[in-house]
Amino acid sequence: MRGTTIKREIKAGLALERRMITRRYWFEWHKDKCVGCATCVAICPKEAITLQPGKVENGRLVTRPGIDVDPAKCTYCGECVVLCPVHAYTLMVNGQPEIPVHVWDAFPKLVKKITAQVNGLSPEEAVASVEVCPTDVIQVEGRCHRG
Repeated sequence: MRGTTIKREIKAGLALERRMITRRYWFEWHKDKCVGCATCVAICPKEAITLQPGKVENGRLVTRPGIDVDPAKCTYCGECVVLCPVHAYTLMVNGQPEIPVHVWDAFPKLVKKITAQVNGLSPEEAVASVEVCPTDVIQVEGRCHRG
């Protein structure tokens, strides 16, 4: 039925497919790549992904960790695809790789440098902002206003 997500096990792992009128979504999770880090579980905005822990017996890994995806919750946004450190996910739209959160510019971007106006800060306030920064990323350049 159009618009309904079909979930199936495939040789690679797990697949979800949703056929719409003009778009066909195909999402795969590759079990051989997954290390069970749970990054995808933590970032999924719809809480559609759950971790299936691995099993260790006598100090040996007997069952690899894995995931499960709730087809009723997955929106095919692609955040898990972007953030998976081992590239265990693929997402295709109409047979082509596509990450909707990139296409629609909805994924947060890491800002590497920001310039802030410090005209209203006294030299003491500027120094204090550098000293209290827990990550040591604030630097003050230029002049500050004397109060």
